[in-house]
Amino acid sequence: MKRRYLLSALMLTALMLGSCGQAEDNAAAAVKKADKAAESSSMQESESGKSEVFHGVLIDEDCSDFEDPPLHETECMFMEECRASGYGIDIKQADGEWVFYEFDDKGKELAWEYLNQTSKPDGLYISVTGELKGNIIEVKELKEEKE
Repeated sequence: MKRRYLLSALMLTALMLGSCGQAEDNAAAAVKKADKAAESSSMQESESGKSEVFHGVLIDEDCSDFEDPPLHETECMFMEECRASGYGIDIKQADGEWVFYEFDDKGKELAWEYLNQTSKPDGLYISVTGELKGNIIEVKELKEEKE
């Protein structure tokens, strides 16, 4: 919620300060700056021991560069190579790109349990509560989401 207000305030400021031709450039720069500030803030919270909730798509590391992660088939994650690569979450960024975060051992176990009970053929939207340490999420809880 804080991020949304920060983005709105920065965009409004950029629009007010910029001339007609530069307003869009200023707004875009403000959004990038706010994204970096929010990302930095998020990492600081994680490093201080606070849990966060991450929303995205469950996927194996081998397939984490899949062009459209929601279309990645569940069956694939049962294949030996994919399972051995480990599981994590692909999170869609504001620019439309997907970023992969690996799960710790507990998260991988929870992902495996979830995979064994779901009947969904793809589109494994999940929320994960945990702490981000570098590029690994120390998972406390994993839940299925609708999208």
